[in-house]
Amino acid sequence: NYKYFEVPPFVVQDKIVSCSVIRNLLQLGDFPNANKLLGYKFFIDGRVIKGEQLARKLGYPSANIIYPEEKIKVPHGVYFVEVTVSNKKYNAILNYGFAPTVNNSTNEKTEVHIHNFDKNIYRKKIRIEFITKIRNQMKFENIEKLKAQINRDIAFIDIYKHFLEGHFEFSHKSF
Repeated sequence: NYKYFEVPPFVVQDKIVSCSVIRNLLQLGDFPNANKLLGYKFFIDGRVIKGEQLARKLGYPSANIIYPEEKIKVPHGVYFVEVTVSNKKYNAILNYGFAPTVNNSTNEKTEVHIHNFDKNIYRKKIRIEFITKIRNQMKFENIEKLKAQINRDIAFIDIYKHFLEGHFEFSHKSF
């Protein structure tokens, strides 16, 4: 004498949404698709800790946090993220993994350079929302090449943000 109701699978863009599908997308670093299926941006929270201040010496101060153990690990790489500090959102680039150009440490780091931001936020809690992967982690020949790549990464987030906001239009012209 039980009644049951069949619940059809939840489908987004012809794909069945499941925990394993979302987990796989996150582990591949495919945040645009993972975020669509989640219905929100994948995020990590953490309290800013003092790092080695290597990025500051390069001219790109970063906020370091410990990657939460309970969260799905993302692939090592550089990401376009949005960081919320004291209820205000900022564009940023995040490096998750190692710092192969500046040291040979095998300790994983989560460091985020907040674009156009220069405030002391040590011990403050921040939220980092992943937008898209910019590139894999790389070892550069020297510090100057690393700095040039960081500048390209920052330019990438500016351009990508304009595309997300619909500021660019393309037209097809016949020649």
